Amino acid sequence: MSKITMEHALRLHEFFVEGKNQQKSHVLLHITEPATDEERQRGYFFAVCEINGGDTKTILKLQEIIDQIENEYYEAVDSDNPDLLFEETISKINPAGFALLQDTISLSCVVGVINKSNIVFSFYGQPIMALFYKNKNGLYQKLNLIEGDADSGSNSLFAQVVQGKISPDDFLFVGTPHITQYFDLDRLEKIVTTRPARQSAEHLERVLSELKNGFSFGGLIINLFQSAKIVETAHYHKQNLPKGGSAKSLNSFFDTEKQTSSILSPSMMPKINDRLKGMFSGFSEVNRGTSKSNSTIAMRPPAAEINSAHARSHYSEKRNRQAFAQSLDGVVMARALKKSIALFGKILFYIIGFIWAVLLRLINTIGLLFLIVTNWQNRRGLILDNWRREWKNFVVYFKQLPSMTKIMLFSSIVIAIIFVLSVIYIRHQQTRAMARADFKTVFDQIVVKKDAGESALIYGDEITALSHIASAREQLEKLKCSDKDNIVDCNTMHKALDDIATRLRKIITVTPQILFDWNEASGKTNFEGLAKVGTKIIAYSHNTSTLFVYDALTKESKTVPGILPGIDGFRAAATPKENDYILFVFNKNQLAFFDPKEFSLRTATDAFADLNSDIKGIVIYNRRLYSLDPANNTIYRHDSVKGGFARGNNWLKDKSVDIKNGNSITIDGDLFVQKADGTIVKFNAGAMAQFFIQGIDPPLTNGNKIWTYTDLNYLYVLDTAGKRLIVLSKDGRLKNQLMAPELDNPSDTVIDEANGRAYILNNNKLYQINLK
Repeated sequence: MSKITMEHALRLHEFFVEGKNQQKSHVLLHITEPATDEERQRGYFFAVCEINGGDTKTILKLQEIIDQIENEYYEAVDSDNPDLLFEETISKINPAGFALLQDTISLSCVVGVINKSNIVFSFYGQPIMALFYKNKNGLYQKLNLIEGDADSGSNSLFAQVVQGKISPDDFLFVGTPHITQYFDLDRLEKIVTTRPARQSAEHLERVLSELKNGFSFGGLIINLFQSAKIVETAHYHKQNLPKGGSAKSLNSFFDTEKQTSSILSPSMMPKINDRLKGMFSGFSEVNRGTSKSNSTIAMRPPAAEINSAHARSHYSEKRNRQAFAQSLDGVVMARALKKSIALFGKILFYIIGFIWAVLLRLINTIGLLFLIVTNWQNRRGLILDNWRREWKNFVVYFKQLPSMTKIMLFSSIVIAIIFVLSVIYIRHQQTRAMARADFKTVFDQIVVKKDAGESALIYGDEITALSHIASAREQLEKLKCSDKDNIVDCNTMHKALDDIATRLRKIITVTPQILFDWNEASGKTNFEGLAKVGTKIIAYSHNTSTLFVYDALTKESKTVPGILPGIDGFRAAATPKENDYILFVFNKNQLAFFDPKEFSLRTATDAFADLNSDIKGIVIYNRRLYSLDPANNTIYRHDSVKGGFARGNNWLKDKSVDIKNGNSITIDGDLFVQKADGTIVKFNAGAMAQFFIQGIDPPLTNGNKIWTYTDLNYLYVLDTAGKRLIVLSKDGRLKNQLMAPELDNPSDTVIDEANGRAYILNNNKLYQINLK
């Protein structure tokens, strides 16, 4: 026998505002929905915490403690008293909280469990825990459930447990302490009790988000509502348990206004707890007898209505067992489905036969129509005469049919049409449902990866965050978003991923200053390279032996004519640390010195005699010359001699290294080679060393110029294709990406890190940008 009863179910609505400074203020919201009937008997676990002055390690420790409380509470051995179980869980977890009790950290935290109208919680610091209840006159009053500092004189994270009851139409407000700077309890009472809980949460979130003061805010608004429930009655026996125990205070709590005022008290403080143990008694439990006639039907409490982005289900071994049981039920369902499919197959066979007969008749009619139109073999008249006779016979035959037969014939035709249309419609709906299910499955995976990327970014793990976001973006690009039901979700997800990617890319838009425009002076010559010695910045080209010099100190520009014979242009340049000359490469492997004092060029000794080399880049370190020869897959080292440099010796020790498409070289003790595809290879003492570029989005696909030196802190990469100057730490991690609309075709750069500036050659124009 069954009957419908009204029970009270929970509403939990959250509000959350994330501040920009995680170390200044960080809020953790946590709501757990039980996964099994047994776990539902223990209620809904929640946590609201704010930590100020904590680093990433401290925040992770707090999250770990909250997760540990949840797992200990739900996965403990069955207990008849969930409130006592929560108290025991808190006692076990307290030693783990010592690491959070520091003078430099301000922590306020509430953790608790809501089970129907019962609530048990513990707290630390100064969180907001307020109850808005109706008195005898039906007017709302407020009760502050937390007064004073919970951490005063205590060396435990959660020194006391509070338990009690809330009634229908009452509101429990849990929030972080900084909310009281903008909303006192009177105003909170007015907001919460005069509108639905969802609207109250949205109003608080909207107002707090407009403050933008660096603080994070968060909290919950909890109340009860009536929910219908079908109760199956069964034979059972009552078993009275001994009186006493802290859980008994929950059954008669909140009956009167007087009781409301004394609703909650700490149970881990011995004196007050002893009083509570003697105040209430009596509760019953359904007897789980082994007799079939005395079986008990376990009742599932009404589900809670939760509006929270931080809610999640609790998974345990019990959930896995339940899933296994459901799979067994699926076998039975599969057998019934098999029989249904067989019956449907027979019906479908007859329908197909009917449709085939109709098709044959239709094909025959089309053939006759063709003969009528073409009058092939003068058969038009014969066919029309046959049709007229058939129609007359049909009319006569139809008129002679009984009325009931006519009605049945007409009904059969209508039913057949309806059936065919229904099959088509159902198939269409099934296809749409399958498409929506497939979309939801993939979209949920994208959401998980997006959330994982956000979490990793919050905790400073940019490499993991970039991997998750890239994977989510790849799946989203493959997802079919053409359906109007999916377009909004796809557009929203695209925007969310773009926002996270923007933060990960560390793109800084700079405003370049143009120093000089060589377009008029150079004629039709396009400059490809840039070099700097002292205050003089020199632009050069592969197609002319003339050098164009700009003095950053005097703001003057001069040219150095190519007076040396046999020079058709320059392909690479390097300046030593002493800043006393510039060494140029011309004609594949010839060297020339530029003297900045005399503005003159002179050739150097033949450093590549009999090497058949094709030099793409050079760098000078400790007065030695290192030259990159991709054609021979090697790097030469040349000692300094009078008049230039000695013949180069192969510096590489690892013969398996591939630098055949290298195009730029730099050194800071270790030597770096950049390839044309953007890959950077690092060498130490001639041997290849480990080096990975990390965190660059979009990834490097082009290499134009790489720059560093011993006294420089960073490694600089000019990406012509990406129109950006990339700043890397020397272990390969991304620091910044500098971009400007004016730099649409950057070809070379010179870095002056000591003065915080970079010089960039772009379309024969010399620009300066600030690095800091």
